[in-house]
Amino acid sequence: MSKPLQYSSPGSNHLALLLAMRGSVFFIEVVLLIIFYAIGMRASLTAVAIVMALQLLTNIFTAMRLRRERPVGDAEFFGHIFLDIAALTAIFYLTGGYANPLIWAYLLPLIVAAIILPSFYAWVTTAITIGCYATLIFWNVPLEHVHDGHTNAFNLHLYGMWFGFVFSAGIVAHFVVRLSSALRDRERQLSQAREKMFEQERVVALGALAAGAAHELGTPLATMAVLTREMEVEHQGDADLKDGLQLLRQQVDRCKDILSSMAKLHGQPRADSASAMSLQIFLQDVFERWQELHPVTPLTVKLDGVDEIKNILAERTLSQAITHLLDNAAEASPAGIEVVASGNTRELDLQILDHGNGLPEQHNIGEPFVTTKPHGQGLGIYLSRTVIEGLGGTMSIANREQRGAVVHIRIPVQALQVNV
Repeated sequence: MSKPLQYSSPGSNHLALLLAMRGSVFFIEVVLLIIFYAIGMRASLTAVAIVMALQLLTNIFTAMRLRRERPVGDAEFFGHIFLDIAALTAIFYLTGGYANPLIWAYLLPLIVAAIILPSFYAWVTTAITIGCYATLIFWNVPLEHVHDGHTNAFNLHLYGMWFGFVFSAGIVAHFVVRLSSALRDRERQLSQAREKMFEQERVVALGALAAGAAHELGTPLATMAVLTREMEVEHQGDADLKDGLQLLRQQVDRCKDILSSMAKLHGQPRADSASAMSLQIFLQDVFERWQELHPVTPLTVKLDGVDEIKNILAERTLSQAITHLLDNAAEASPAGIEVVASGNTRELDLQILDHGNGLPEQHNIGEPFVTTKPHGQGLGIYLSRTVIEGLGGTMSIANREQRGAVVHIRIPVQALQVNV
């Protein structure tokens, strides 16, 4: 089964950014405790340490969540924001409440929510943050200091205001840049998804066109087959003409077989249109069949490591894709072509090399109806690339250093194997 387009979830990317922000907040809390201790102010250090330990535990669970494939939704992301606000509120409650000089850290989760989440969640986050700030005005654990007067508290506020400005400027710039980059990545991924969907729609349209053509070609091919047999009977004494008629009948029968295969494959699942075998047998069968139909063009094949890969689902679409590429290489290089195939447990690497004139410097080979041949349709390479990419593979075409071109194919072995 072909693999769907996969791209990272934007919610997962944002959650990773939130995890990084939590590290910054944790650093702020450590700095806060160091400042309190240095100037002689005493806070409930045990309770603060417990809250910070819970924050670390939350970060561990968040990191584990990032390893899961399930996408992160808006509600779940809001839950993480709420936990961060709750942790900050607990820390500020234990360290002076609204008098804490680093209470501006409430802005960090609020900024993240405003940038990432829909407006509803952003306004809810704003209301929660304002409510927590207001609550800390009336309920908090006042800070105790060892010296009389308010000099230490005032100095703490001055230092805190300066540190808050510097740190908030840097942290906001850093995370806004990263979030903007994540949003651009999301837009690029969506654009790729739309392009892929458009490609699939074109393939479906071509499939419908091929099905209609197969139906319409059935009658004339049957007529040609009957006439060819009648002509063979009438001209049995002419050896040269008889050989030509036999070749013509074989080609007509081949066309009929191809149309019959298309009819059988139409609407079938992948497993019903294929058989299981080793990768080496599959490739050898494809190359031998092609060589029988092109006896004039020498085909040199080198296989390395493919004999160890078993349980390959040898579907007809893949063999046709390789055959199309061999046909194009043979047309460019009638004197001979080469195939180099290597494989391991992870990937099949296949190269088709010709000795033709190569490709023009700027080309769109692989796009539908783009061809360098005078009478070509430009569909063979396009359909081959579509089949290979549908298996999760890649296909590239480039000029060789000496002469000719090379088609380089890479396909994950897992996409070719039977699920056992």
